[in-house]
Formats: sequence, structure tokens, C-alpha cells
Amino acid sequence: MITEIHYPETLAPEKLDEYLARGWFRMGAMIFTCHYLCFHNELYSAVWARLPLENYRFRKSLRKIINRNRERFRTITRPAIYDDDKERRYQLHKQRFEGYIAPTLRESLFGSSDKFDLYNTWETSIYDGDQLIGASFFDLGADSLASIMGLYDPSYERFSLGFFTMLIEIEHGLQKNMHYYYPGYVVPGYGRFDYKLRIGSVEYFDVRSKGWYPYEKIVTDDLPSEKLRYQLTLLEDELEHRQLPHDRLVYQLYDKKLFGFEDMRYYRAPLILRCGVSHDQRKWLVVDFDFIEDHYRVCLVSRFEEPLAFIYDLFEDVDSDRCILEFLFLKAILLEHEDPIEVAHFIEVAGRDLR
Repeated sequence: MITEIHYPETLAPEKLDEYLARGWFRMGAMIFTCHYLCFHNELYSAVWARLPLENYRFRKSLRKIINRNRERFRTITRPAIYDDDKERRYQLHKQRFEGYIAPTLRESLFGSSDKFDLYNTWETSIYDGDQLIGASFFDLGADSLASIMGLYDPSYERFSLGFFTMLIEIEHGLQKNMHYYYPGYVVPGYGRFDYKLRIGSVEYFDVRSKGWYPYEKIVTDDLPSEKLRYQLTLLEDELEHRQLPHDRLVYQLYDKKLFGFEDMRYYRAPLILRCGVSHDQRKWLVVDFDFIEDHYRVCLVSRFEEPLAFIYDLFEDVDSDRCILEFLFLKAILLEHEDPIEVAHFIEVAGRDLR
């Protein structure tokens, strides 16, 4: 599956370790994994990262950040406390955040559930005198810890408080004899998350082999998003040779559902070729590439007929010529095949039959 979501009723520390070791992450009350992210109308791969803590030592430049900020500010690491001061800091954080973020800190940490003890969540808070200027939240498992979120006052940006709290979290993991620190995902080709790679010899999770490997050995062309682009380009060449109309689209709602329509058969593919149809038709012939199974899928999908204006409020700066912001439902899988020539031939025949 491209995206998986679980809502556990209980979660032992050892179970959290298992989830993290399989490339999962916590958000609100749910724990999830995903392979893709969309930024500015482009599809990227979400690559889950971790830092082994056995024999880990802070290099000189990182220790300098820790010492400098500890001399300047007061830091407290403790079980997480939700309060109005942190909520105000979160609301400022929301204004700078790119992508979807929960409306409140409480919901971001705990979801809509009343279970505040499902995860063993801790915080590191930073104070300039009595003023809260930064905070981060992280979960403790049995032998690992996972960073959830960092907040900081932008007027203190020169002190790298967000990165500083990550280092304090790592320090806490070392003191607790933890084996791994999980900072979330990085996004090759989109540098906003590269700061996570500065913490040390990071490993990445390979979604096909289900193993962890040194990040410096990652092969960009083997990433899910790059594999999709490459395979769809091969198919586009065949379609153009046959003069078959098509367009490539990023489907940003590939992992979403509509409230009240949870039982519908949703179409799940982030990057597709729409073949031989106009924009106003209710049924489309589309092709995607299954990265895990390593084959193309030719599908018949239908569009949700009611306009949903709120969707455009959630996704800013969307290019309607490159992206789809309509819900698509899977009507039928017409073909699964690994050869782009065979797929192009099928589309040529199927396109005539569907007219």
C-alpha cells in the first residue's frame, strides 16, 4: 500500500519500536507510513530516517551548538505538558508551516481522542528567562525515541533552536541507553528537511527490501517517485509514437477520503497518465505504475460529481494543468503488465472501445 494508517487503542513501548523500525511515524493519535509527498505541484519520495545511538558521539560542531545555547538559555526535558503558552507558540508555527497541519497543538499531539497517555510523549522546552521561546515533543519506546514536532520563536532564529532541541532529544536518548533516534522523513530533491541529516551518520529505510542502510549510499533513481516518473516516461514515448492523447498529472488526494464516503473504492496512485479523454468527462482511462509490484495498471476511474471548494483551501498554489484536486474512485483494473509497449497497445484498443 502507498499509505497505511493505524489508530491503536493501546501501544506498548515495544510495539512503538516495531512501528518505527518499519518506517512508520506518529501524528496525533494515529501512526502511519507513506512513500510520497507533494510540494509545489511536484511529487517527491518520503524517505524515513533514523540515527543509531550505539557508540554515537556528538561531533565538535554539534557540541558547540549545545554548549552555546545551554549557556544562553534554560532548557527543561520532562514528560509533555500541554498549556496555553505552548499553544500560542504552535499558532505562530502554523503560519510558517508548509502543508497540512492540525488546527491546534492539542490535536496535533493527541488527535481528537481523549486518550492522552497512548504515547509516552516528552518535551524539551527552552526559556529565555521566564519566556518560552522554543519547545519540541518526542515519543519514548522501549529502546528508541521519535521526534514529533519542534516549535520556536522566529526572532531567535540565529540560535537554531529547532535543531538544538533535536540534539537535546538525542542527548536524552543517550542518557536512557536508547538504540535509535527517529527524526521523521527527509525528502531527496527538496532541501527543506536536509537539516535532519546533520545530526550524524543517518540511515534510511528502503521500502522494497524493508531494511535500513547508510544514507550516503542512497540511489536517487531508485526512489519511488523517480521510478514512477521514469516508467511513465517510457509509456509516454509509446503513446506518442501511436499518436494517442494523454497528459501526466499529480493526484494530490491519492491518500485522502471524504467524510461520509469512507466505504467507497478510492483510487490510490499519486502520479498518473490520463489517456484520451477530455476534462469534463466523468469517467477516465488512467495508467499508473505500482512501485512495489513493478508493473503498470490501466484503470477505469470515475470522478466525484460534487464540487468541493474546501479542498482548494487545503492545497495552496495548485496548478490545475498539472494536478488533480478531485476525488477519483476505482471502477475497474483493466490491465496489469510490466511492458510499456503492451500497455500502449491495450490503451489504443481500450480507448476505441470506451468511446
